[in-house]
Amino acid sequence: MSSDDQQNYFELFGIKPAFCIDKQSVEKVYLKLQALLHPDRFATTSEQQRRIAAQKSAYLNEAYDALMDTCTRADYLLKLRGHAIDANASMSDADFLTEQMEYRERLEDAAAEQSAEQAVALCNEIDKQSTDINKDFEHAYSENMFDTAQSLLARMRFMKKLKTEAEAIVADKESL
Repeated sequence: MSSDDQQNYFELFGIKPAFCIDKQSVEKVYLKLQALLHPDRFATTSEQQRRIAAQKSAYLNEAYDALMDTCTRADYLLKLRGHAIDANASMSDADFLTEQMEYRERLEDAAAEQSAEQAVALCNEIDKQSTDINKDFEHAYSENMFDTAQSLLARMRFMKKLKTEAEAIVADKESL
């Protein structure tokens, strides 16, 4: 199956391309499609049919993972509209760079603390900030403000990475 005849991720799940999706509906469709496409169902078929089933199942898994992850979904939406960004591109927004440094300092301070309290507070703040960024992305994307949406995606990625690091500090502190 060539990539030209594959449905995009949203089409595969029968939903309109949008940033805000019903994750429960996506999961239900995923489970239904996975039951139909699972390679084990094709164990007694030809090697070619097994290979095609495995490819379709892999594509389904890729699509599901992309739609369920906020950053990946945002990135995919931008790609669909011809506005893909390089995951390794650097940001030149001075305010955002300053904000990153401040968060990094706070993360280091939280790691140096004996208790998890500071890291938990940072996680909560990151969650709130991420929610605001997601709302801003949804608005920018729906209004075709793709430069703004790209910038917001970079912020999303940073916050996601920061949250992972803060959660690791919390887990480390709580295991003591």
